[in-house]
Amino acid sequence: MTLFEAPFWLRLRMPGVVEWQVNEILTSKLLRQPYDEGKRLGWAITMHQLHGIALGTVFSIMVSVSLPINLAILLLAGSAYSLALWCVVPFMFRPALQHAGRTTFTKKGLTISLFAHIVYGLSLGGFLTILLR
Repeated sequence: MTLFEAPFWLRLRMPGVVEWQVNEILTSKLLRQPYDEGKRLGWAITMHQLHGIALGTVFSIMVSVSLPINLAILLLAGSAYSLALWCVVPFMFRPALQHAGRTTFTKKGLTISLFAHIVYGLSLGGFLTILLR
């Protein structure tokens, strides 16, 4: 997902990658520092990777006890799971996060986020197919 998002960040900077923007806001709040776009990019990416690992582990446990190990099913399940995650953060918590960071999430950034989550879900489903066999 990060490899997919990096070229967009290089071109559009932080508004082009909503997840990094969200994680940079959260990092700023955890450190009790004001949000300064791009200042904590390393922390934002690290935090995003940790979320991906933790939520991927939760997904793996759910899948391993409830679904047959089949490539098509796991690709579909991974995509559905990642889309659910995409709906939760940028939309459910959007007003609070934008207020906390005194920023806005752009339509381009949200669109890139959607496609990045699809990449994450497909990768997760494919990886689990190999891992669980």
